[in-house]
Amino acid sequence: DPQFGQWSINEIQPHQSKGNHYHRIRYEKFVLLRGQVTLKWRYAFETSWQEIVMKEPYNVMDIPPGVIHQLTNDQTYPATLLMWSSIVYDPSSPDTYLPPL
Repeated sequence: DPQFGQWSINEIQPHQSKGNHYHRIRYEKFVLLRGQVTLKWRYAFETSWQEIVMKEPYNVMDIPPGVIHQLTNDQTYPATLLMWSSIVYDPSSPDTYLPPL
């Protein structure tokens, strides 16, 4: 049901990153299921990143709109996350933006 958003399972391969973008209206939630990832985030007007290492199963992090975020797997095995988006993905209006340089 679109009113409840969208869930997906995502795997991040060893030494790979996902993200480095932000959303204008979408909220996201990341739930670590297996492995370890580093979540980095910052607002577009900030130059320094905040980060947290998610290494305990079922660690949860929420990302509000306007926050640039990136997940990185620095381990030698895949990491698996359950991801929730507050809106269902629409390819004609993806609400995904690259950060300003």
